[in-house]
Amino acid sequence: MDLIAKARDWLNQDPDPLTRLELEQLIEKDDQLALSARFETRLQFGTAGLRGELGAGPNRMNRIVVAQAALAIARFLNQNRSEYLDQNGELSVVIGFDGRVNSDIFAQDSAEIFAGAGIRTMLFDSPVPTPVAAFTGKRFSASATVIVTASHNPPRDNGYKVYLGGKNGCSQLIAPQDKQIAALIDVIAKETTFSEIPKSQNIEALGQDDIDKYVARAASLVGCDATGRKNLRITYTAMHGVGYRVMKAVFDATGFAFSSVQKQQEPDGQFPTVAFPNPEEPGAMDLSFEHAKTNHSDVIIANDPDADRLAIGVPDSTSPEGWRRLTGDEIGLLLGHEIAQRAVAENKTGTLACSIVSSSALSKVA
Repeated sequence: MDLIAKARDWLNQDPDPLTRLELEQLIEKDDQLALSARFETRLQFGTAGLRGELGAGPNRMNRIVVAQAALAIARFLNQNRSEYLDQNGELSVVIGFDGRVNSDIFAQDSAEIFAGAGIRTMLFDSPVPTPVAAFTGKRFSASATVIVTASHNPPRDNGYKVYLGGKNGCSQLIAPQDKQIAALIDVIAKETTFSEIPKSQNIEALGQDDIDKYVARAASLVGCDATGRKNLRITYTAMHGVGYRVMKAVFDATGFAFSSVQKQQEPDGQFPTVAFPNPEEPGAMDLSFEHAKTNHSDVIIANDPDADRLAIGVPDSTSPEGWRRLTGDEIGLLLGHEIAQRAVAENKTGTLACSIVSSSALSKVA
């Protein structure tokens, strides 16, 4: 089948007027290069779920691709029902989403498809950080948790993170389940159109009470000694993501205070002040450096858009900005050292674990 024919077949099932218009224009122009980029391959589903640029076609993030993934996960759960029953002895799914373009739409479509497959479906009624959704899935021992987010990817991207219950313990998807779900996606893409996928509005809402439970748990992990907390001057940036509301609640509950970078405080899928919304990218923390200098801060805390990535800024007189960002390895080393010191002081034993992408220096701490 040639590219134009593939594009017309896609157009016939596409429920989104924006991607329909995009595709109609490409077909009219006979733009073979653009059509090839969208239809010669498809986004690969793996342990990181899905992630890619918004747009029409199987190699972009859109309502059809998301629906195919949701249906595949629903079929996987139903086919392996006994392995993924939750604490109530039924299949269930928790769905969260961030503030990126179309995240709410992708989440709603997914919820309707899971519900249509006979799975108890719980959907957050507003954007939440990935850790809040993952925590909530764990709290319910959900069969699966889905978070619609592209994490720290470029502004035009979106994505789909998947956590599994059962033996996975409500942690992120691993092999071989990722390949099994990917195989189901391929079958669905060949056999089922968007309108043919069963859908239901039997969806339960998750809201502030569920966020409060996360906040309470996070606050409970902070030590009791509150001496000097109010005197610690903190600059915080959500980087146009969804971290601010939850971070403020946790800090309020634990006696800390921070000054927020206002221009980056509220969710904005356009990410107007950063070229790349990853706090580890050069330039991404420039506004927080400026804010920290103005407010004479002691430390900067920065989240990525779905607030599961953390960067720390510390004063540095040798830097032109007067600040520098700690690497992930440096943060891991500091936290590991603190935990180990506490364990020694309390005469406890424990384990420090590191991965390829985290601090190997933890072995020296141990």
